[in-house]
Amino acid sequence: MILAEKQTLEQAKTLGLDSKSMMKIKQSFNQKIMQQAKRGRLLRAFASPRQLQEVMVDFWYNHFNVFANQ
Repeated sequence: MILAEKQTLEQAKTLGLDSKSMMKIKQSFNQKIMQQAKRGRLLRAFASPRQLQEVMVDFWYNHFNVFANQ
C-alpha cells in the first residue's frame, strides 16, 4: 500500500499536479490505511479465542496512544 502511494505521488509530480491535488491523494491513501487497520482489529477480535484479552489490549492501546488524525 505504501509503495502504491509513493508511485502514485511520483506520477502526480510528473503530471504537474498542484499541491492541493497531491494532498488529496495522500489523504485518500491515509484513509485507506486507517480502514484496513480498523478492519484488521475487528477481524482479529471476532476470530480470537481470547476475546476479553483483545478488548483489554484495544483499551490500553487507545489509552496510551494519540488519535491517528491528530
